[in-house]
Amino acid sequence: MLPLLLTISLALAQVPGPPAEGEEEDAPPEEEEAPPEEEPLPPEETEEAYEFLVITGERLKPEVTERVIPMDQVRVLPGSGGDVVRAVQNLPGVARAPLGVGQILIRGTAPEDSAANLDGMPLPIVFHFAGLNTVINGDSLSEVAFLPGNYSVRYGRTLAGLIDLRTTPPSLPEKDRGYLSVDLFQATGYLEKRLSPRTSLSLSGRRSYIDSVLSPVLSKVTGNTFQAPRYYDVNARLLHRTDSGEIFDAFLVGSSDAFRVLGENAETGEEETTIGLQTRFIKLRLLHRRVDDRGVRHESAIILGPEEQKFQIAPDGTAFERPFDIGIRHELFKAPPGGSRDGLTGVGFRGGLDVQLSQYRFEYDVPAFGLSEQGDIGILAPAAYVEPTFRLRRWDLIPGLRADLYTTDQGYTGQALDPRMSVLFHPWTQSRLKIAAGRHSQFPEPREVTPSSQGDLGLTPEWSLQTGIGWEQGVGEHLTVEVSRYYTWLNDLVSGREDAFRFFSGPPPQGPLDTGAYANDGTGRVAGIETLVAWQDDLTFAMLAATLSHSVRQKRPDGEEVLFEYDQPLVINALASRELPKGWRLGARYRYGSGNPYYPLSNRWYDADSGDWQPVYSEEQDRTSAFWQLDVRVDKTWVRRKSEISTYLDLQNATNRQNQEVVGYSDDYYSEEPIMGLPLVPAFGVRVEW
Repeated sequence: MLPLLLTISLALAQVPGPPAEGEEEDAPPEEEEAPPEEEPLPPEETEEAYEFLVITGERLKPEVTERVIPMDQVRVLPGSGGDVVRAVQNLPGVARAPLGVGQILIRGTAPEDSAANLDGMPLPIVFHFAGLNTVINGDSLSEVAFLPGNYSVRYGRTLAGLIDLRTTPPSLPEKDRGYLSVDLFQATGYLEKRLSPRTSLSLSGRRSYIDSVLSPVLSKVTGNTFQAPRYYDVNARLLHRTDSGEIFDAFLVGSSDAFRVLGENAETGEEETTIGLQTRFIKLRLLHRRVDDRGVRHESAIILGPEEQKFQIAPDGTAFERPFDIGIRHELFKAPPGGSRDGLTGVGFRGGLDVQLSQYRFEYDVPAFGLSEQGDIGILAPAAYVEPTFRLRRWDLIPGLRADLYTTDQGYTGQALDPRMSVLFHPWTQSRLKIAAGRHSQFPEPREVTPSSQGDLGLTPEWSLQTGIGWEQGVGEHLTVEVSRYYTWLNDLVSGREDAFRFFSGPPPQGPLDTGAYANDGTGRVAGIETLVAWQDDLTFAMLAATLSHSVRQKRPDGEEVLFEYDQPLVINALASRELPKGWRLGARYRYGSGNPYYPLSNRWYDADSGDWQPVYSEEQDRTSAFWQLDVRVDKTWVRRKSEISTYLDLQNATNRQNQEVVGYSDDYYSEEPIMGLPLVPAFGVRVEW
């Protein structure tokens, strides 16, 4: 977190001037105490998906789920802080973000090319500042699905991968429960209450006090007065199940993050905000689901609410983005008969409408970035999709087609037609072959197609052609091995205006920038091999995830093909956690990641007009030093008659290794001043559950 704040301030100072598939939907419960309905999971989880199941004590069928980790294990995984989405970063296909911030880098693509969803509906962010926690409490989720590529046509408008935070299938709590958790950075409270045999209410809230811990340290190190990041989130859910089995589900999530750097006003001598950044949103998700007499599931959902990102820099630089988004989805789903290992044949289907509306206001008025930009855009983006499933004994053939339209009241219209295909084969009980290919489209950003913001109404959607093949093999009861090979072609990438203001969620861009006009001139290629080996028994969970990959880009047709800025040829995550006698648990995680490419300085020159030194970058790329880190975690649990108390000590970077995170330079570009990662950070927490 310290490097994140230093990077932002450094960058601003250096800116140059201007159903389980295969299972029938369960019948609605007839008795009051009947178990909750088990909903078939969509076909995309049977492709290139890894999932974390967070319903304690319940497992999905192995032929549906690529990877399952119960919530009680997620909570004690070393290095993940008990957060379900941070645990996803241990899986193959995910590169490590510089500075450890909350970016999701999936299969050699940029963070803005992936998406975060809530029940298939878009969320603005998935992490609080610095990636410490997911904006939704993990106890409010039934599962977190990581879909690195080749996923179902029910998902669109995304060039790369996505993370879907799922609150469904909903289940009523058997009894009231709650907990209070306090650690070095934050306090969390959660309460779940059964209001009636058919209705439940859950509430949660989280507030950080990391600003109180880090602000004095940051102020001493930098010489400025820091107000380190503070964040909070609130979740509320009202769930009702009718006697006939229909579901009415209302979920509210609100999140706010902010930090400031204070400096002294030269004229008044008073403290004022030198740099400030705030991100906040409120979303309400309403869902209704029923199953008709033919076994077809009807699901309707809407999500809506305001968002805001706001930036300040002294003396007069301000910027904001304030969209108000509405997402609407209606879907029909019926699973094919039996399971693909049962030797049955039949047809299932999925189809639906996916509509997004937005009123998008923005303004970028930061003198260091040149001309100001502003806009107020109305956006309509309807889509329709259809996806049958043909089950032919041990084969599943899943073709899909998605049609998207994107239009604005500023005169822009874009279309995309994305066909996709997946083939699944189960030759033996513990074996599965997966083959998939398809097109995925992503529309330009609003500023890129807004005339008042120097946008181009002629831009077309970016698109990727994704292909993949994988083999999953179970060995005995406890060991599974998976190997996947993928290749992605990126086409019509929007290039240009890289010197324009952007809200940095990580290290700012470095090296020579493409300052030309917006155009669909960019291309790219990504190839990789992913390996996942996991062992799980009653006492031990262990996992080895390795990714070999290569990602390149070409910004202009006449330009050179270069390494992508987040290219990491080798990423390894090895972790293990074992339960010991008397309530103890011990775990460790080792992480390794290749350094990121960058353009080193070759010279500098003095700009007499601005009075600043300007960099001259080499034409050859170099790579920062490799990253590695060891994390160790110890847990202790005491079980009482009506409560459970657990404590933990999590040593991040236990060896105190000094990792170079970002290449930095002095103000005059005379010497390198690299930004290093955090030293040894001991985190201690207590959780009381009843």
